[in-house]
Amino acid sequence: ADAVVNLVAILHGSAAEFERTHVALPRTVAAACRAAGVQRLLHVSALGVAVDAPSLYLRSKAAGERVLQDSGLALTLLRPSVIFGAEDRFLNLFADLQRLAPVLPLAGASARFQPVWVEDVAEALVRGLAGPVPPIVECAGPQVFTLSDLVRLAGRWSGHERPQVALPLSV
Repeated sequence: ADAVVNLVAILHGSAAEFERTHVALPRTVAAACRAAGVQRLLHVSALGVAVDAPSLYLRSKAAGERVLQDSGLALTLLRPSVIFGAEDRFLNLFADLQRLAPVLPLAGASARFQPVWVEDVAEALVRGLAGPVPPIVECAGPQVFTLSDLVRLAGRWSGHERPQVALPLSV
């Protein structure tokens, strides 16, 4: 093998599950690369990672990036925004919820996203394998939406657009 691509991640879980998936696993992947003589690693992380990020998900992704940056491998970190596609678990979740509910309660309705098409992320990975790329590549789509906008679009595209009730984040 000339390169390894790590796509493994979880969105929800305990602190221990995030540590195991986003920090310990990348450490194991890096060790396996070194043991096999593979020098190139592409790692899919997330847009907005930081040690002081507001979510455990983003903080654990940042810790995993640090492990890989210290690995000595030729590393490219791909940081996509929310990825959407035909069978995604983001827009399709909101489409499914609108099939069931006459009204959709929505916490964080004004949260902003810049979703990226899954095929654009796949192309970025292929380009990363094909030639020199910057050590960090941030991937986002061309347009910024609120969560409310995206939920409305998911409902419209699925034929089940429902009214939304914005909830405070504390709920």
